[in-house]
Amino acid sequence: MIRKPFSIVGLLAFVVCLAIQPVPTIAGWFKTPEQEGVSLFQRGDYEAAALAFSDAYRKGVALYRAGRYLEASAAFAQSSRPEVLLDAMYNQGNSYFQMEDYPRAIVMYERVLATQKTHDDARNNLALARSRLRLYHCPLEQDIDEKTRHPEQKEKQNQKDQKDQKDQKDQKDQKDQKDQK
Repeated sequence: MIRKPFSIVGLLAFVVCLAIQPVPTIAGWFKTPEQEGVSLFQRGDYEAAALAFSDAYRKGVALYRAGRYLEASAAFAQSSRPEVLLDAMYNQGNSYFQMEDYPRAIVMYERVLATQKTHDDARNNLALARSRLRLYHCPLEQDIDEKTRHPEQKEKQNQKDQKDQKDQKDQKDQKDQKDQK
């Protein structure tokens, strides 16, 4: 007699076992990493959610909630979905604010307001960041210079400053040599 690989009783037992399994266990088999990240986030496991998310904005939100503000600001900066770009800028400003990097927070809030003048949260946080900057760091907002507002120009400015310092030193050395003669 040839034995069948599956018996009706065995198949029925398998189906019953599947039916009595908790739903989340079965559902977990079919979740994408993003769906798993959402589940973890909803349960308050922000660290694990950040690892699960591949979307930069969602990763940034999870990192922010986990208190990892530096990593959150980097994730927000990498956000590319058009529907969340404004929120990403705003939340990047919030990340800087949490790290007490008020000049960068101010820049981000200003960018949000340049895009959407009616963004009340950005307007309120901008005022608060300016207040904190004056209170804790410097008397004038002028200390937020163009190098902070435009980081891509920072390297050029550093090179120019170094060249100017070298030129001044060379001029002083030449003058000192003339004075000695």
